[in-house]
Amino acid sequence: MHNHPSSKKQRTRQFIIKQTAPVFNEKGYAATSLSDLTAVTGLSKGSIYGNFRNKEELALCAFEYNAGAIERSLAEQVRRAETARDKLLAYPLVFRMIYSSVFASGGCPLLNTAVDSSDTNPELRDAVCGRINNWKKALTAIIEQGMENGEFIATGSSAQTAEILICLAEGGYAMSRATADMNYIESSLSEMERIIHTL
Repeated sequence: MHNHPSSKKQRTRQFIIKQTAPVFNEKGYAATSLSDLTAVTGLSKGSIYGNFRNKEELALCAFEYNAGAIERSLAEQVRRAETARDKLLAYPLVFRMIYSSVFASGGCPLLNTAVDSSDTNPELRDAVCGRINNWKKALTAIIEQGMENGEFIATGSSAQTAEILICLAEGGYAMSRATADMNYIESSLSEMERIIHTL
């Protein structure tokens, strides 16, 4: 049986995305050169740009790949949790399990791409904002679920609490990456857990 041409093209695209995703995450969109992309894939410039319109499209796909891997880990842990509190605690739990591998691959893709693209790539910036907004909506929905079923005390803004939890996670990643001191992310995740236990 012959492979359909489009399936071969799709496999090539996925190979390029998978190989270049760590490079974009570690070096950033602007600093990643075409020679970086050809070196890590073993493909020519023509092969790469025969599958992507330009570096911007490939960078966007690489960001979605990097962010998606973390989101799938989170979604699986949240899905297993039965209570609203345990669903929230799934976030610091997963972040604690994966932060060594995240740092080894260049750091948090949301944070890296947000900083890297803020003034240079509106499409990438919009993709980051979309992921952050989805994260905030997911956390807010869990908090409101906990309020509705009497698990949490219905005080304060659920959206504001969600924002604080996000800032703790991303701030911890930022400071640990900047200083190479894992105490920052550990302290941030512990504070996330403390806040969740006091809801």
